[in-house]
Amino acid sequence: RARLHDGVPVLVRQPIDLLVHPGLLGLVAPLQGIGSVYRQNMGRDAEIHRVVLGTGEPTILTMHGGLGPDHTYFRPWLDRLATNHRLVYYDHRGGGSSTRDGVETMDHATLVADAVGILDDLGVERSIVLGHSYGGMLAQEMALAVPERVAGLVLVGTAPAWDYEDDIDANAAQSGHAEASEAHRSMATDPVATDDEMARLWRVMQPLYFSDPSRVDLSGFGDGAVHSAAAFNRSEELLAGWSVVDRLGTIEASTLVLAGDDDWVTPPEQSERIAAGIPHARLRIFEACGHYPFIEQSAAFFEEFEQWLAGGP
Repeated sequence: RARLHDGVPVLVRQPIDLLVHPGLLGLVAPLQGIGSVYRQNMGRDAEIHRVVLGTGEPTILTMHGGLGPDHTYFRPWLDRLATNHRLVYYDHRGGGSSTRDGVETMDHATLVADAVGILDDLGVERSIVLGHSYGGMLAQEMALAVPERVAGLVLVGTAPAWDYEDDIDANAAQSGHAEASEAHRSMATDPVATDDEMARLWRVMQPLYFSDPSRVDLSGFGDGAVHSAAAFNRSEELLAGWSVVDRLGTIEASTLVLAGDDDWVTPPEQSERIAAGIPHARLRIFEACGHYPFIEQSAAFFEEFEQWLAGGP
């Protein structure tokens, strides 16, 4: 059906059924999944797919990493946040189930504007913004561009600049995961040709992202994800020379910075740079943890989040 939002037609799909991980049944309630299409008047229409769980405040807007994969790798782990909050997942423009048009010209300002548009459409004035990996970089950009919309900032496994590629290459080479390291080398040197190849490379690389993959049940991890080679290739272009290091001191939002001590792609030193630069930042580095602390150190991750939230971000 169609309705107007700030004079712009907005098409809204009917609610869809969601599959909830059995371990979360009875824990995450109420859960209502909404698959919606948001058209933003930016000179080119965008259709942004989102899923909303829970009804509590403050709202938590999540920004997934990549670019290339969609938001589904967050689930079911972050669904727990919907117990007391409205939790918003969405797929960045250019990937997932969102529009693929214009990916070759999108930039960080476009992606931040899409996030603001989602909040506008939901009637949310200020939100906690939780960004992971590349999404954490976008979350920093959002806090800088529209600070009045960010009630608090949660930066997970991310960095304030893309100026340490040699460290990433070395970490992959020394990981002991030869096939995964070769997949990384391929993605770092040549554009990914197809969405299927993007999905294959992402799966092959996953052992790099965990401190100890044998301790994590990854059966079904990433199943159903919609990958975009074009989005990944564009993100490589956007990251070249990217940095907000010299602007971190102007971020006013209370910020929680979380990282794994064994993260190969966003090493803990990068989170330390962020925490040192943002005036109101709290840093926690989890032991025996890679790039997904909400999976590998789930209990400690949520305990840290709740303690930070209780302090009034």
